[in-house]
Amino acid sequence: MQPNDAIVPLQAATAQMIGLASSDELTVSNVQATSPDGLGGQQLSYTATTVRGRVFSCSALMTPGLLTEPPKVSAPHCTPVLVHQ
Repeated sequence: MQPNDAIVPLQAATAQMIGLASSDELTVSNVQATSPDGLGGQQLSYTATTVRGRVFSCSALMTPGLLTEPPKVSAPHCTPVLVHQ
């Protein structure tokens, strides 16, 4: 699994968690993944930036899907890095 496979689900889940009206108000960047564990899960860390300039440091767990299903992303955990510019 590549970290790029998770960007769209990460963007949607992070926007919902932060309380944004749309994932269009959020940019996900610097996505980094750990090596897969025994079950294929990878810990993802990334930076989420809102259109108003708030910056969050986030992490989530990506697990592989079964057969024809896409990978699943857990609910992200984010901490503010920069609240206002």
